Amino acid sequence: MFFNKATDIHFVAAGRLIDQKGFSLLINAIGILASPRVKLAILGHGPLRVELQNQIESLNLQDSIFLMGYQKNPYTWIDRANAYILSSHYEGFPNVVLEALACRTQVLSTPAPGGAREILDKINGCYVAERIDAHSLADAMSLFIATGEIPLTSKAIEPYKIEKIIDTYTTVLLGKEIVTDQRKSF
Repeated sequence: MFFNKATDIHFVAAGRLIDQKGFSLLINAIGILASPRVKLAILGHGPLRVELQNQIESLNLQDSIFLMGYQKNPYTWIDRANAYILSSHYEGFPNVVLEALACRTQVLSTPAPGGAREILDKINGCYVAERIDAHSLADAMSLFIATGEIPLTSKAIEPYKIEKIIDTYTTVLLGKEIVTDQRKSF
């Protein structure tokens, strides 16, 4: 089992195995760290599976990186991880970042366009790499390892609750604020 050794540092990443998600970059970052304590589970399937497995083997990281395939419930993995890693080159809105925060799991990310930096820069214990490259992501992972886990609270996800988002959209789109308890319930 992936989580069987408590002294290991368990990272989880998830997504379709395509270039956009930056898993090749993440594999290289794990290689740069070169720590036998670091373990990475990549959840998901896609056209790059064989290529990523070959990369793992060519870097001799078979004992550190595991392609776990599609997981019906990725949240059990994210919840047990020391940190979630978003290695994308670009994203739409990074929902998985909010999902990881809802699991109270720290997040490490590339500065991919799409909002990860804007979400994570405000949260103590979450780290955004300087650039979208393996060395910068390895640096963010090293900082996480050196700092240690920082317990997250539900406040990390507070700005993204449905009530707050509706109020924000209403203000932006209609140019006015509405009182929360006057909103119609659906």
